[in-house]
Amino acid sequence: MFTIAACGAPVGTMKDAIDSAEESTETIQFGGVVMSPSVIDFEGVPMGSSATETLTLTNSNSTEAMVTTASIDSERFVVADSVALPITLDAEDSATIEVTYTPSRMDVQDGILSIGVAGQVGYAEIGLLGLGTDEEVPTPSDTGSETGSGAISANPASIDFGAIPAMSSTRETIEITNTGEADITITEVTSTYASVFSTDSDPIPPVTITAGSVLAIDVTFTPPSEAEYEAVIDVRTDTAGEDLQIEVSGKGNPPDCDVCAPRLEVMSSSGTSTSLDIAPAFGFGCTANGTITLENTGDMDLDVTAVNVNNDWLGLFGTFSATWTGPLVLAPGGVSVVAIDYIATTFAIESSDLATDQNVVHILSNDPTRPDWVIELSASVPFCG
Repeated sequence: MFTIAACGAPVGTMKDAIDSAEESTETIQFGGVVMSPSVIDFEGVPMGSSATETLTLTNSNSTEAMVTTASIDSERFVVADSVALPITLDAEDSATIEVTYTPSRMDVQDGILSIGVAGQVGYAEIGLLGLGTDEEVPTPSDTGSETGSGAISANPASIDFGAIPAMSSTRETIEITNTGEADITITEVTSTYASVFSTDSDPIPPVTITAGSVLAIDVTFTPPSEAEYEAVIDVRTDTAGEDLQIEVSGKGNPPDCDVCAPRLEVMSSSGTSTSLDIAPAFGFGCTANGTITLENTGDMDLDVTAVNVNNDWLGLFGTFSATWTGPLVLAPGGVSVVAIDYIATTFAIESSDLATDQNVVHILSNDPTRPDWVIELSASVPFCG
């Protein structure tokens, strides 16, 4: 039995309460919103399938209450897509939030459903418990479905990507075959850990496959760090009892790189990485030219997304402009050159003002250490005209 309280404590306190508490309340109240049950226990769920339970929210206030957030700290438990937040409750009104559990192993798994209420500090914490079992998932024949319906199977039924270097990728293909006698529509394919195990197919669901036909789903494993990862690829259909849950797993080894990031290095024709000073050839004329060289010294692709020139606000004497071939991607060791031109309307001495962001160049990229590289611009055109 458990005693669960609404509080603003850090994530994790609910798991301690589940492990140590001896008494239980069936509901908790937070900001005047009564939530039932205080612990959602899915009990035993067969591996390869999912179960859904409901949390009921009731506004015990005499005025309107708003439930703003519903988040879960575990990949095994997810809030149903049908839940639209925020939920506004009039006095004595009720609403429900559905939570789905997909087991990944045959022992107890837990999580915390954090519920936020407008005007309240912290969150109400609802305990989540589940257990994977080795029971067989009912097939259409077990449930007495009629012949002549669509049915699907997956090959392979699970994927172990093994170990690959962190920050690299590898791909495997799952073939979904319609083994039934009628068309079946795959309505959705999702991953419970999409940032690590992403999915792609052509065509993209919803897609109808005829009897005997196959839909190929590519699953890409991209471990971000040295750790073990697991997820479930959830294949939903328009036929009851024909959804598939395909377990995938993999491990990230030490990354096969030194820097493991793109790195932008900049050098101007003035010989510095921070400024560019230009003047007309031989000192005479109204046009001055210079260059800025961009180089990727990292070991991952560098995305240079923009080169933006900010002139001085008044622009009384002339303007700076940039010419380049971007946006572009520089492979490790790749180089690109940006041409900087200054065209004066009269004799001028231009200088940069970093404090007000005038007469500067901003070079934007995905370099994590310096995503906005700033170059100061100056020009001397004493004999223009």
